[in-house]
Parts: sequence; structure tokens; C-alpha cells
Amino acid sequence: MFRIEVTTMATVTDDGAEAEHGGMDWDETSYAECANCLEHGKLSHFTAQVEAPPGSPPPAPTLLEALQQAVAALNTAPRFAVPSLDTDSYRIAALCDLAIAKAKGGAQ
Repeated sequence: MFRIEVTTMATVTDDGAEAEHGGMDWDETSYAECANCLEHGKLSHFTAQVEAPPGSPPPAPTLLEALQQAVAALNTAPRFAVPSLDTDSYRIAALCDLAIAKAKGGAQ
């Protein structure tokens, strides 16, 4: 259980203030404290990293990771002559195809 500093809307008059019921906002930079031990700091300090359950597939690579993997694979793959394309065009096309397949979780 945490106590979190929030932003909300209130009606304020000469007689005092009344919080309006409804939305309230906070984010990872909001002040927070543990209701049990009173440790305090930004809410992000209390955020736990969630581990994937055993046997779950690894997360899909980011586009950058897929491109880096494609470049590495392309640089170690044998070269094939394609008469209708020059070498640079063939390498770019192969790189794009492999990156797209990896981003979709396909090609090895």
C-alpha cells in the first residue's frame, strides 16, 4: 500500500476547499511513500521489474535490434548473383526482407 501525491481538481471558496470527485493524476515522478515502512521518494523508486513466466517466448526484437541482426546475418551469408539487380540493391532488398520478417517474429 502506497500513499501517492496526486493532482486533482478542487472547488475553492472563502469558506474552504472541497475536492471534486473524479479523476486524479500521478506518474512515475510523483512523490510516494510506503504506508508500512514510510520509505519515500519518487514513485518510480518503488516500481518492480516484472519477469516473464517460465516458458514464455522472449520479447520481440525492436526494429533496431532486427536490423542489427539482419546486417549480421547478411554479412555472414553466402553471396548469390542476381543478374537483374546490382549487388547493393540486392543487399538492401535482402536486408529489408529479413528485418521485416524478424520484426514480425518470423525468420531465423
